[in-house]
Amino acid sequence: MKKLVLIPTLIAVLGLAACETVPYKDRAALYQKQVSDKYVGQSVDNVVLDLGPPTSTYPLTDGREMLQFETKKDGYYPRSSGYVSVGTGWGGGWHHRNYGGFGIGIPFPMEYPDGYNSNEAKCVKRFIVNKQKLVESFAFEGKGCF
Repeated sequence: MKKLVLIPTLIAVLGLAACETVPYKDRAALYQKQVSDKYVGQSVDNVVLDLGPPTSTYPLTDGREMLQFETKKDGYYPRSSGYVSVGTGWGGGWHHRNYGGFGIGIPFPMEYPDGYNSNEAKCVKRFIVNKQKLVESFAFEGKGCF
C-alpha cells in the first residue's frame, strides 16, 4: 500500500520540479551580458543604428557621454479565476469557488472575452560612450527590457 502512495507522490514532485522557470536575477544577468558583449568596445553608431536615436543624452564632466533609451510596453493579461472539479457529488462541474463534495479541485484560468488588465512594462537602457565614441559600459533598469 505504501508503494502505491509513494509512486504518485514522487511523480507529482518531479513534475512540479520540471515546471520551475529561470529566476529574474539570472535572466537579468544574461540580458546584461548579451547586450554588453554586443556593444561594449564598439562604435556608438552601432547602438544608434540598432536602437534608433536615444531618448536623451547627458554629457559627463570628464568628456564622456551617457545615452539613454527608454521604451514602454503595454502588456495585457486576461482576468481569470475558477475551478474545475472532477468527481461525484455536489463539487463536480464549473464553479467560481471550490464547493464541498467528492472529487479533485484544480485551479485554472478562465478567460473572459472583455476582461483584460493593463500592465505597463518600462525599460531604460544606458550606454556610457568615451571621447573616441566607443561604448564603455551598459546598464539597464526595468522589467520590460527582456
